[in-house]
Amino acid sequence: MKTCSNCQQTFGLDQFYKHPKNKDGLFGQCIECIKIKNLARYKKNPSKQNQRIYKNTYGVKHHQKQALLIKQNGCCAICEKPLEEGRKTHQDHCHKTGILRGVLCNNCNVGLGHFKDSVKNLLSALRYIKRYSQE
Repeated sequence: MKTCSNCQQTFGLDQFYKHPKNKDGLFGQCIECIKIKNLARYKKNPSKQNQRIYKNTYGVKHHQKQALLIKQNGCCAICEKPLEEGRKTHQDHCHKTGILRGVLCNNCNVGLGHFKDSVKNLLSALRYIKRYSQE
């Protein structure tokens, strides 16, 4: 059992995230208090929090994304349509290596996700579209 330093309630140890640097190996605040704190921080500045998440998860720093946007002339790396300021963009990365590939619009990112980054699936889809294309 452990008492949360924030809400002062006592919980089982499974209600605390692990933290190897703390004496008992756990965070001082319970999981629920940490979630509430993180949500408040996100609502206060979502852009900054998204930058932090990408940096921690994928090693992508804000200046790296900005450099890609400049290289891509402010456009999606796939459809080449302008990426609008304030609209959701995605730092596309290889799921196997974690390497950053480019910045995508939401539609292109979702499309790649549905094809599971499979070259085979994408080529099959291309052949299918070509079969019925009027272009």
